[in-house]
Amino acid sequence: MLALRDRELCVCQMVNLLGLTPPTVSRHLQILREAGLINGVKKGRWVYYQFSSKPRHIEVHALLEPLLDVIA
Repeated sequence: MLALRDRELCVCQMVNLLGLTPPTVSRHLQILREAGLINGVKKGRWVYYQFSSKPRHIEVHALLEPLLDVIA
């Protein structure tokens, strides 16, 4: 989440960043996307993900922002 907060990344970039397998990263991204915490935009062959600027659940987003500030 911290990496996606400031920029958009594709799955391949997150695989390199996190050192996890593509299916693992994709599954976690799917969960975050279903929760409305991230957005995905298809650009050519790739889907780029970023922190959602219009969250579905404002309360969760309000709690997540300060947490990401502390982690950063």
